[in-house]
Amino acid sequence: MGSRGSSCFGFGARGLVLTALVGLPVLGVAACIVRHSCLRRELAEKLKALRQRGVPTTPAELDEWYLYVPSGANAAVPLQKAADAYGEGESTEREQVVHSGRAPRPCLGERLPDTVRDGTAKYLASNSAALKHLGRAAAMDRCRFAIDLTLGLDVQLHHLSQLRTGVRLLADRSLLAANAEDATACAEDILAMWRLGECLRDEPTVISALVRAGCHATARACLEDAMSLVELEPSELAELQHVLARTDYRDGFWRGLAGDLANTVGMDLLQTGPGQTSYSVRTFLLRSTGVLVRSKAEFINLFDETFGDMDSVPVHEWGERRATAQTQLARLPGRLSLTALLLLPLLDSTQRLQVADAKAQTAVAALAVERYRLVHGKLPDTLAALVPDFLPCVPLDAFTGDPLKYIPGEVCLEAPKEAREPVAEPKPPPEKGESEPHPLGFSKSPAVTEDGLIVAPMGGGMGMGMGMMGAGQPPKSKTIRRSGYVVYSVGQDLRDDEGMRPLRKRAERGDIAFMVLR
Repeated sequence: MGSRGSSCFGFGARGLVLTALVGLPVLGVAACIVRHSCLRRELAEKLKALRQRGVPTTPAELDEWYLYVPSGANAAVPLQKAADAYGEGESTEREQVVHSGRAPRPCLGERLPDTVRDGTAKYLASNSAALKHLGRAAAMDRCRFAIDLTLGLDVQLHHLSQLRTGVRLLADRSLLAANAEDATACAEDILAMWRLGECLRDEPTVISALVRAGCHATARACLEDAMSLVELEPSELAELQHVLARTDYRDGFWRGLAGDLANTVGMDLLQTGPGQTSYSVRTFLLRSTGVLVRSKAEFINLFDETFGDMDSVPVHEWGERRATAQTQLARLPGRLSLTALLLLPLLDSTQRLQVADAKAQTAVAALAVERYRLVHGKLPDTLAALVPDFLPCVPLDAFTGDPLKYIPGEVCLEAPKEAREPVAEPKPPPEKGESEPHPLGFSKSPAVTEDGLIVAPMGGGMGMGMGMMGAGQPPKSKTIRRSGYVVYSVGQDLRDDEGMRPLRKRAERGDIAFMVLR
């Protein structure tokens, strides 16, 4: 009896072990299948809701969403001809070109050295055919580049660097025209640069939206240089202001966001083949455990909360949206780190485009100030004085939503190396009743020497906005002060306590200013 019981007990134990070895994995697989099925159903419902709103959810849908443009009206055709005609020029020429080469950009209001002017002229001559094609492209309103968006994340975007090359060419020609005091040619090239940037407005990728902003930044820099070198005609100023004021980065950014959403949802980490992500154990686990599907679903949730109405939300509210999304990402479990990896670059793009919007709005306001000056023979005391004759309303700061800042009078900027000697004697303290220097480096009662310049030490008296220097520190560099004005945004640090660095190269996180010297 004992032997038989022992035998039965032994057989039963082996049976339980076998059941556990076979049954538990089967149950685990079944649970994974059920969970995976639920996750896929949840993702499918989210994608259906997006499609009902007209948002593409696959690379194929995205390619159709990027509207076809007939070749006769497509700016991409002359742009490709321009790219085929680009000439590199001699290496010595490139050393003497500012935007397309390695020559330093001159200080605001300063003319090009003879060597740079001659090198730029030769370089532009070697690209004369390309410049003609760029002019034709800038005159067209529609553009659709020949890219295959069905490739998803593997799409080739060679045209972006080609477009930037064309914009730099026009920037060099504009700078040369400003130095030759050819206001009309200068204004035409700045308009062409801005319009070439607009060729990317409808392209559904975020990187295209950022390159569009980069093209506009180059055009704005050329406008800032031109307005301190040559007097543009009122009609030219008005046209530039009109074109710049129409620019809204929200529309192009939303299309770019939709494109990145479609590529993310269509991403399959297990696909193999040319141009596709190769197989690995990690990608197998991401998919087989449902982490990839769950990451996509969470990405769509956060995407919709953060960017769903981004095309209509005021730009100055983007910072709050960005901060909220970053907080939510920080709370995600570690297994969903892929969601953060996919979303963080998009959040960073909102910050970059806020900077772009601030640059555009300060340029619009500065153009209006210049138009006012030509009509009234003096600078306006405030930007509000420009409304309604020169502005429909005062442009808002892209970071705070408040009206842009404006200071007329004396402009302070970094002195060129050759202008730093000899050093002028320190100015005596102002008499009682005389205006103190503004902490930004401006004064409403400018005092200039006979040649229109004051070379002064730049020390603690200029405040924290001067960079690394604080109050009471000894002078470490020198500045040039000239009559002019500045329109500025308080920038990403949201501070205006001694805010803007009055230097030619301003810190990225500092105030965003448009300066004009006279």
